[in-house]
Amino acid sequence: MRIIATKKQRALLDKEDDKELVLFENAGNAWRCRSVCKVTTGKLESKNQRRNNTELPGRISVNLYTLFMNVFKYVTPERTDVLENQHIRFSQVQYLNDPFEFLPVISRIMDKGDAEHMYEKYLAQGISGAENNKIDIEEISREIPEEIFAMIPPQMLEQISKMTIAQGLAMMPGFHPKNLVPTIFSLSGAESGVNYSTTIRNSWQDRFGVLSLAQVCDNITMWSHYSKDHSGFVIEFNSENEFFNRRKKPHDPIRCLHEVKYETVRPDIKLYNRELSEDEMLNYLAEKILLTKSIHWAYEQELRIILPLDETAKMIEKENQRIHLHYFESSVIKAVYLGVNASETTHKQLTTILSQPRYQHVTLHHGSLNPTHYKIDFTPVSAG
Repeated sequence: MRIIATKKQRALLDKEDDKELVLFENAGNAWRCRSVCKVTTGKLESKNQRRNNTELPGRISVNLYTLFMNVFKYVTPERTDVLENQHIRFSQVQYLNDPFEFLPVISRIMDKGDAEHMYEKYLAQGISGAENNKIDIEEISREIPEEIFAMIPPQMLEQISKMTIAQGLAMMPGFHPKNLVPTIFSLSGAESGVNYSTTIRNSWQDRFGVLSLAQVCDNITMWSHYSKDHSGFVIEFNSENEFFNRRKKPHDPIRCLHEVKYETVRPDIKLYNRELSEDEMLNYLAEKILLTKSIHWAYEQELRIILPLDETAKMIEKENQRIHLHYFESSVIKAVYLGVNASETTHKQLTTILSQPRYQHVTLHHGSLNPTHYKIDFTPVSAG
């Protein structure tokens, strides 16, 4: 199957400057680069590059690459409300079905050299500016248990109150942030007694929601797992719609459509690397933490969007779960596919919804078993 830009897509791309458009063809289980075009104002200039490289999509500006993606959502028959209400769920990690979600290996937060670099870049100036301040005895009294503070001789307290922070730190160089920060941040999990992987997952699980999607609508296993044994339906989305590209800045690693990567080994990462820019570091962390799964899940060919939960349209509580829903325009829906075991009730419900004016552009298809192959065929049916 060859994937080629439509006139509409080329018109959109013609407005983009200094980006590359990469056209792919499906070569078995890998994407093969067919041609690379430089996008300039008003035209596309082909570089006619050709190579085999499954990593190519990861190097492409997401909004250009996903112009060529088919985007589907497998749902159970009860979820006709997705189309009726135009809201779709972004799920917290604890409600996903993979226990390894958001759980890379983090043996230590960063190397000592990176920790020293981080201190100089982000902390040194602020700490230096405060070193001439007097030590605040009242603040110390609030931090130290009352029984212990009462045991400190008044003369010592008076002497401390006359010191600057710099003078106090000079008496205890090991406690100076310049020495303390690199030491603490370069400790391994075993040395600190902290499971960094679990800590990151717990920190992020209530901050981000995941919308899991697929690249095909005829995956027999997916129909069984996510559409109640082929009795549900699949929604096809228009990947060109702005719903799939809500980035707040060009290098925003979330709020847009990404292809999940599958690995045999969990990513072993650190949370800071002085060799990477901030944007590069954020994209690296997003890829390794949010967008990498075990090779066992590769059959799903998953696409996903990560969205901060505080940006979803509404939240409802149901069965002790906080369910975050996000609104979508009816124009984002392209087609609906009924499963081979879909009931007449489900068929009627979908027909009623899709017959509304807002969905007049949407096509309805009914699935059937191919007579000779392990394959599902879809036939268009009237939604009227």
